[in-house]
Amino acid sequence: MVETKKIDYYDISVLEATDADALYNWLNDNGYQFPQAGKYITDDYIKKGWYFTAIKISQDDLSGLAQNQLQSGHATPLQLKFKTDRIVYPLKISSLSGIEDNSPSGQVTYIDGYSGKGVKIDSDKVLATDNVIKNFNIDDGKISFYLKKRNNESLGNIMRVEKAKSYVGQHLGFDIANYSQNKISINYWGRTNNTNAQIDLGSDFKENQWQKYEFIWSNANNKITIKFYIDGIERTVENSSWSSPNQIKSNEINEKAKIIIGGYDNYAYNTETQDYQRGRNSGGVEILEVPPAPPVKYYSGRSNDLLIDEITLNANQKQVFSAGFENNLEAGIADNLKDALRIYAQNPAQNNYNITRPRNMGILLYVFAEKRQDLTGFDTQFAGWMTKEDVENIARLDGKDPWIAPLKNKYYLTRFYKNMNISEMSEDLYPQDSKNQSPFNSPTGSEGSRKILLTLLIAASFISVIFISWMIIKREKKKEA
Repeated sequence: MVETKKIDYYDISVLEATDADALYNWLNDNGYQFPQAGKYITDDYIKKGWYFTAIKISQDDLSGLAQNQLQSGHATPLQLKFKTDRIVYPLKISSLSGIEDNSPSGQVTYIDGYSGKGVKIDSDKVLATDNVIKNFNIDDGKISFYLKKRNNESLGNIMRVEKAKSYVGQHLGFDIANYSQNKISINYWGRTNNTNAQIDLGSDFKENQWQKYEFIWSNANNKITIKFYIDGIERTVENSSWSSPNQIKSNEINEKAKIIIGGYDNYAYNTETQDYQRGRNSGGVEILEVPPAPPVKYYSGRSNDLLIDEITLNANQKQVFSAGFENNLEAGIADNLKDALRIYAQNPAQNNYNITRPRNMGILLYVFAEKRQDLTGFDTQFAGWMTKEDVENIARLDGKDPWIAPLKNKYYLTRFYKNMNISEMSEDLYPQDSKNQSPFNSPTGSEGSRKILLTLLIAASFISVIFISWMIIKREKKKEA
């Protein structure tokens, strides 16, 4: 961190980095949602010794006048200055516009974990095993894992262990979730009784840090006891028993359990399963034989990514499942056997937002230099001289000091434009002195200067409206999700 400052409603951080992974983690830990696909680009800037300026709108200030300004396109302008041997526009990083940090279907993202690597499960993905966990005991067990919450917003579904044939409407296991800021809930489904426990993390919660979550449960004489620890500190557990007891039958229980991380299972119910549940639950003709499982789908029910590491599940004082996420989804199960977590992508139709990445983007550049400039592949729309006074009058801070303070008496203004495909934005732009130093589309005299100023102001306002509108639309869609 080189410098932090606040200008109006902007939170600004100037960063110096030596490692692309560290920069990526810092940006995402501090709410910038920088895509992993951009790490190779930032790595290139790091090697060149560039600094990074991270700017975001403070949520605390996003109300009233500030919100009206942004929605109307009258955002407070920002000016970034840096020394360079050549005129440069960092276009390459613009190629990340609209990219979401979601791994392709069938992949997850490995990140720096509590120890070694951890895993980031995108909001539309779920990890799950088949029914492979032997010796799971709902009457005596413990589960621990490391979790990293980037802020105090709720995560939704964190983890579920299930041994029942849930497609017949029964459960045997538990579900851990975070539905209310820094409160953790656990639903416990026993053989004869159920309970719900609530834990307030309080001051023990640490934003953007890996913390160890540990649940210990026991069920003796139909009395359920649940204990919770965060980083080894016990927190108060508030239990509330459910009104209806669990009356699960032996043929509704699988021989082995499964674990679901970041979501829940949902079966495509058919006539057989519906008839079974109807007969069992509504006093109809009871079907004794449990039908075979219909196709299963997994849903995340989350709007935020889940960062998790080092999961361990114990039963009867013995480890029955573990996953370390060291660049793989390998899982250890009982008797020194190995299995693997599988990735399930949520049906896109279930997502309540969809941000489309733009294919093309208009790039408009105004270059003030000692000579007319050329830029390969761009159209030159204007080329002509401007006086120092003309440049100063482009914009003034509070109507007084000029926003641009030129050192020389006149400058050659060259205006470039190109509508570019995002895929073309593979290199930064370096304008060069043109061999042709003749004016182009340049009126002469003071009237011409006024026309240039008018064009500049209109173009700047138009760009500001488009940019701010895009940012607000994207932010609102994220917020709604």
